[in-house]
Amino acid sequence: MADPDAFAAALAEAVCAKLAACGCSAVPDTCVADRTAATLAYNEVFLAAGNVFDPVCARRAVLWHEWASCGLDTASPCDACRVFVGTLAEGDACERIPDLVDPCGHDLFCNDGRCTGPLPMVDEGATCREDGDLVGSCGPDLSCDFFQHICVARPTVGEPCRVRQCDTELWCDTSDSATGVCRARLPGGDPCSGEFQCESFVCAQGVCSGEPRYCYRNH
Repeated sequence: MADPDAFAAALAEAVCAKLAACGCSAVPDTCVADRTAATLAYNEVFLAAGNVFDPVCARRAVLWHEWASCGLDTASPCDACRVFVGTLAEGDACERIPDLVDPCGHDLFCNDGRCTGPLPMVDEGATCREDGDLVGSCGPDLSCDFFQHICVARPTVGEPCRVRQCDTELWCDTSDSATGVCRARLPGGDPCSGEFQCESFVCAQGVCSGEPRYCYRNH
């Protein structure tokens, strides 16, 4: 990917082609032009903050859309990366400008005003939060319990959820419980009152959308 402008155009082409291939509704004739303009504006925020364009990561971002299945149930062969990367070194003072821009370099993140490596992965029962700050990243199928400040297993169907995240594909129903109860997400066509209740994460006019996941993720 030669430069940010080429990235914006290629990304728009890939996204709009996939939206059409997946049969997504409301894909306008101006899809490519609209998305190119939006990405160009997005790019300018990062460039103005002093971030550097990574052409290899940009190509990966485009390929993700070309390779993704409509149901997003096929894992991408590419690792996650940042299309725009900051230039600050580990230990440097930092500030997100704005919140979506991280000024720290490769494999570094702006944590509590300093460029550091990612939070260490911690196991069930280990401390994940101290003095209001996250100090550890809970492993798969775990979440940070903000009452106990430790990593705990995510609750499953029928279990209380409070402020904890439910297990994958579930949502926390607080309609008739003081603590909330984890329930399975609803399929397309079922009545809903919020997008988080639906498998598609789209609740339109009180009904869960049955469109593929790629549609709601990229509309």
